[in-house]
Amino acid sequence: MLDALDWATLGASFFGPGHLRDTIRIGESLLVERAGHELACANVMSMLGSAIAINGDHDRGRTMTAMAVAVQREAGMLVMAGSGPWDGRISRWPPMT
Repeated sequence: MLDALDWATLGASFFGPGHLRDTIRIGESLLVERAGHELACANVMSMLGSAIAINGDHDRGRTMTAMAVAVQREAGMLVMAGSGPWDGRISRWPPMT
């Protein structure tokens, strides 16, 4: 349940009318709160990494998103890993298909 609330909170910030700095702040706070819960952190890191990359720190964002995808795949969450925000391939905004 907490994982769903984390995702909803972070998603509302990411897609909402706020600034990405708020999304990054919320995501980093969630990582501290969920420390020790690898899968919960991975789910937060997938969206947080995207926000960080879009905000300009591309290497850090890609690394964080790739780590999240690896944990999700290892946990058997293949759909989540494949549908995470652009699967660590952030190179331009908006992402091109």
